[in-house]
Amino acid sequence: MSCEAHREKALQSIAAQSGSDAVQLERVFQAGKNGSVGLGYPSVAWDQNSSGKARRFLHVGAPANLSNEMKAQFLARGFEFVPGLRDKSQGVWRGLYNKNRKMFALDAFRSAELPPMSKAEERKYQSFLKKFPADHTTPSNSNQPVTNSLAEKGELDELARTTGESVLSSEALADIYSRMATGLMGAPRRVILEVPKMGSSGFATDMKGTIWAHPYPLGLSAPARNNMVVTRAGLEHELGHELYTPMGVWQRVLDVAEKKENEKDLGEKGAGLLPHCFNIVEDGRMEREIALHNAGS
Repeated sequence: MSCEAHREKALQSIAAQSGSDAVQLERVFQAGKNGSVGLGYPSVAWDQNSSGKARRFLHVGAPANLSNEMKAQFLARGFEFVPGLRDKSQGVWRGLYNKNRKMFALDAFRSAELPPMSKAEERKYQSFLKKFPADHTTPSNSNQPVTNSLAEKGELDELARTTGESVLSSEALADIYSRMATGLMGAPRRVILEVPKMGSSGFATDMKGTIWAHPYPLGLSAPARNNMVVTRAGLEHELGHELYTPMGVWQRVLDVAEKKENEKDLGEKGAGLLPHCFNIVEDGRMEREIALHNAGS
């Protein structure tokens, strides 16, 4: 099987898991590669509205140079763009949460066909488009086919030359996972696919932008699709820690275990077990947060 065939097989497998199709996924992949689109996975958070009342808001990370067509889509649907404090080239589209806006944000992230606008939104959309200068970038929801994108060479490492299973540890698949993680976090993330040493699950994060994931968590003999499901689940689990685990609490747990902080009522054995017990409880709590805020995880 050629490198191109391996790459197309990987795209189709991921597309089957994400509810999209290979052409849409390839469009997202290419858009992220050339920097024209970089929408983050929509997240929900409580914040204050203009009158000071606490309300649920939908946040979507995005570059400031998003295409005018997509900017008009966000503005027409009630979002506002908030530039990043440190990096003005990045920011967040922010709007009061409702199901229609979340559906739009999810489809925009997947580069799928966007849900229809109301008549009022359509008028706003056309008005915003007229205000923008000419824009020659391709709209992210374009239905035009991606030409020759699946025929690019050099995307897979040498491991993908032998068997269909080896595509699971390819550089191309790690790159796709990295783009997915970057979109979810709204910040650069690098995913490394490698088989762990004995005694390790193979999934970890350094909380600084690097995530390790096991490409064959069910073993080499398991179907590629099954391995991919578990790899993605482990990846989303580690990203969940970055999103929802309070680092101050985790650091204190480690300090107690390492005797940097004294909790005499725990005793020496209790202090040593604290990180293990905390991790069990936090895994469950954190994964419930992921399920609540990140549809499809």
